[in-house]
Amino acid sequence: MEKTTIKLDMELIERTSSFRFMGGEIVVLKHLSLDTKIALTANYISDFFNDDMRYINYVKAEYALILGVIDLCTNIEISNLEVDDIISSGLWDAVSARIIGYNSFKSEIQKIIDYMREDFAIDKSVGSVIDKAMAKIMEFLDGLTDLDLSVEGIKNLMSELSDSQNSIDKIINPSAIQAEIQDDGTK
Repeated sequence: MEKTTIKLDMELIERTSSFRFMGGEIVVLKHLSLDTKIALTANYISDFFNDDMRYINYVKAEYALILGVIDLCTNIEISNLEVDDIISSGLWDAVSARIIGYNSFKSEIQKIIDYMREDFAIDKSVGSVIDKAMAKIMEFLDGLTDLDLSVEGIKNLMSELSDSQNSIDKIINPSAIQAEIQDDGTK
């Protein structure tokens, strides 16, 4: 197939759309730039996978996305606005409807989340857990070849195990530190 060279005259393409809303002139960028998409997606994913509170994180991520779009794609100052007000007033519907490809962008975010969930599921699958456990067991067994089984070596090993156990107890159980302090104070 023979290729044709074309020139896209970006000056002819309208970059913004404007409308009146509650007495103000709102200007909206009609297209999300790559940089804007990356920033909004990174923020969304960060909020979404923040911790194990998936439903709450979903709501936070959605609200952050709305604020991000309003901030990056309009002339609206968001510092004094609440997301609930943006949504219930109809402003969000008016803005998002003027951004060409916004629904496609939301679908892209959902695909990324689905891929990340699959990766998390694979990491936590039984096979993966068994592989990780076997690697740890092999590492442990490899360390046994260097083990000093003399009486002195076993005493040193027992001492190291006791010290390690005490360190773990201090991390897991802060009251062990209190008990140690009290024991030291009575001596």
